[in-house]
Amino acid sequence: MTNWITRFNGRMESENQQTTVQISANVAKAAQELGFQELNYVPFDNLGEQPARRRSLIETILRPVQPRDLVVVQFPLWEQLDFQAEFIDYLKRIKQIKVIALVHEVPTWLYADDGDRSVIQNDFWFTQLRKFDLLVVANEKQARRLVKDEIDIPMVSLQLWDYPYAGPLQEKQFRKQLHYISDQAVTALDYRGSTPIMFYNTEVDEKVANNPSVKHIVGLARDNLIAELADGFGLVNTVNITEATNPNVVRNSQYNDPIELSMYLAAGMPVVVPDSNAHAQLVKHHHLGLVIHDLNEIDEALSHVTIADYQEMVAAIEPWQKAVSTRYFVKRALMAGMRKVNLGFDNFLI
Repeated sequence: MTNWITRFNGRMESENQQTTVQISANVAKAAQELGFQELNYVPFDNLGEQPARRRSLIETILRPVQPRDLVVVQFPLWEQLDFQAEFIDYLKRIKQIKVIALVHEVPTWLYADDGDRSVIQNDFWFTQLRKFDLLVVANEKQARRLVKDEIDIPMVSLQLWDYPYAGPLQEKQFRKQLHYISDQAVTALDYRGSTPIMFYNTEVDEKVANNPSVKHIVGLARDNLIAELADGFGLVNTVNITEATNPNVVRNSQYNDPIELSMYLAAGMPVVVPDSNAHAQLVKHHHLGLVIHDLNEIDEALSHVTIADYQEMVAAIEPWQKAVSTRYFVKRALMAGMRKVNLGFDNFLI
């Protein structure tokens, strides 16, 4: 029996820098450390009206898979919908195959209203998810939302994305300032506080840049940023920050594991998260940073933080820094999933 994992690759170097491609690669590398083999593919063009081409591509990708194997599909495939559906159906026709979805995104939630019965019963993505033997989901909040949407499949929580990093780290110092990292352009900011916010690696609208508390810094790669971050707090997206993307992304982000959160932890930096975030309780319970309802509360929140408080947060982050940097969370979730589908153990299920 062989364990397999899908990996979404870019066709050129610029595509390999995209977050979806990098996360897929990091997950696949974590799986390789557990003995998994990769099923590689790239974005395919012109799939819509070409069933024969879709079938040929799927057969080529999945040719090594044999009966009784286990396949982890990084979900969604980020391909045309017919290809997505036919890929999963092809896998399920292999005798005694076990198929796990490692869920990156639930696309339905980006466009559908919460609780819409017609969506719950007929949605393409929900139908896809119901075909798997087990789901590795982002966190318990995402799992509860899926159960509410009638996805009745065993689930394991990833809890956090890993962010592999083996470079240098700066000694962290207490300073009342925030660092915000995003791949998206920031188009609006509802912020009247005096605590400085450093925006990195993103376009910033002129009105945002003119806010006296904003400083826009460009040109640093993410690993270089981790090596440079020395003081303050890493800010996870809040409703106060509007980005040039689907307006439901911020709402949907409360169910996901923000890669930026893992990046800040990999840097050993305390974080600031909104109370709607799935990790708010984790951050609060483990003293990894601050939880706020509105970004405009940050001045008041920081007024109660001492140097000693900050250093306690830095110390509390140390094991989490090591965990996200060494792909602990993906490996833990994959092992839990294999224990369930291969051996029937359910002690790690949500």
